[in-house]
Amino acid sequence: MRLTFFPSYEEVFAEDTLKGIFYPVCRVVDERYPCPLYIVSSNGLFFDEQYITDQNSHIYTLFDIVDGRYVFNGDIRLYKGYEVIQEVFLILQENFVKNKEKYSPLLRTSIHDKAYDLYVEALLPQVAHLALSFNFAYYARTFLLYHLSKERYKEEGVHTTYRAGKEIVLDNIDMQGSYGDIEMSAEYIFPESMHFESFEFVGSIYGDDFFAESNDVSLLYQKDTHKVLIVNSCS
Repeated sequence: MRLTFFPSYEEVFAEDTLKGIFYPVCRVVDERYPCPLYIVSSNGLFFDEQYITDQNSHIYTLFDIVDGRYVFNGDIRLYKGYEVIQEVFLILQENFVKNKEKYSPLLRTSIHDKAYDLYVEALLPQVAHLALSFNFAYYARTFLLYHLSKERYKEEGVHTTYRAGKEIVLDNIDMQGSYGDIEMSAEYIFPESMHFESFEFVGSIYGDDFFAESNDVSLLYQKDTHKVLIVNSCS
């Protein structure tokens, strides 16, 4: 099994629909699977649960794999702020490129540090023209930590918090983590039409190693239908 962290959005997704909503976290290459699989996360946004479908909810997202990339068939309205999120994401990207050296020390401070509040406050005038129907401070902090983690990975070349199958791939981590709780409650979480039991657990990451919270993300694969299932859980 070969792991690469922080693949590009364009490598993972077939369409731009989810840009600013889902972050590519990890590429998994293994001879057991016909193409690379990816762990992705929607950390940073809250959910409007009236738009839950059998394809996506606050806990899971189902993707088809077409020509090696993920295709989304869910309801994008589930993600609060979806109407303006790509514009917000672009503003944050441009700001980060200009100021990443200034922001770099924040990776070593608490998410509750005053510096994060100042970061958000400085950005507010740039998004004031938008109708923000989501928690901008939470989204911006998540964006910043993801991109700082990505920069650190570029510099150091390794990341030590991936759990796969029943063997430890990197670091001495209990692979079950919070995913075990999801597995035990599967019949209450996943729609029957999904056939959750037919999915193979590939691996998972600890959310707080990439983002501002401990919202872990697990990746499962269904061989017959060539689908992937992303599952959120808290450790």
